[in-house]
Amino acid sequence: MTQSINKFSMKASAEPNAINPTSADLTGHDGTVDVRGLTVCYTDSRKQKHTVLQDVSFNVPSGTFATVIGPSGSGKSTLLKILGGLHPAEAGETVIGGRLITEPNPDLVTIVFQDSSLLPWRTVIRNVALPLETAGVNRLEREERAQKVLELVGLGDCIHKYPRELSGGMKQRVAIARGLVVEPSVLLMDEPFAALDEQSRYEMGEELLKLWDRLKSTVIFVTHNLSEAVFLADKVIVLEGRPATVGQTVDVNFSRPRDLGLMVSPEFHVVRDQLYTSLKRDRIRSSGTYSWSQESPGPNGELLKGDR
Repeated sequence: MTQSINKFSMKASAEPNAINPTSADLTGHDGTVDVRGLTVCYTDSRKQKHTVLQDVSFNVPSGTFATVIGPSGSGKSTLLKILGGLHPAEAGETVIGGRLITEPNPDLVTIVFQDSSLLPWRTVIRNVALPLETAGVNRLEREERAQKVLELVGLGDCIHKYPRELSGGMKQRVAIARGLVVEPSVLLMDEPFAALDEQSRYEMGEELLKLWDRLKSTVIFVTHNLSEAVFLADKVIVLEGRPATVGQTVDVNFSRPRDLGLMVSPEFHVVRDQLYTSLKRDRIRSSGTYSWSQESPGPNGELLKGDR
């Protein structure tokens, strides 16, 4: 049975920096994502045509947390825009919940970008309520729904603050809340934590999993970070080659719930290093050049950033 966000009650988190994991489930319609033979091109300033994605196909079952990795310029962000109906494809199709995606469907799919893109003249609650306002939802209902989803992400005490009063992590929580307020079946996330410091990034990832565990929406999360990709995912989709296609999909079978201690386990290293080796082979085969960032656990379990 579908449960709408404006129909459940929840207790506000006493800590504004922690997602409330005890709130009621928020479930949407079928969030199965089927990508079939997508090819995407662009034309440069010299009128030359370049293919970015070629014959990309994959399936993400409803309620799955999937991550997408690949080198810079491989079309990861473009792929999300296509899934969100914001960018056309030369060929192929995207079907979400049985619906062919050819234009934005904010009731079905929402996107959280790296930049939170909050409107500085709007309070937190009015930023979150903006999609509902655009959809014509009356003021009382949209404020009620916005407040409840802000409580869900641990910002119930911050509804009247302005973006300038928030930390980077809190701004991203607001962006996530804005994406969730329309009760989407699929949440697309384009490197939403990339601008955060390393500790905040991993803490946000851990808390995002707690939130997802309650919502069970389908999440497709783009990242350059191998450790983040493996830690979050049920399935990792690897874009390889120039033009990019799906080189492989890797099922991540670590038990849930997960915490950051998983990252120092030998089993975690095996999966992460297999992905790294695969991407390294692809870099050697490819004529392009790029850098790859990966976190390596230190001797006491701390996460040390470095390139391999």
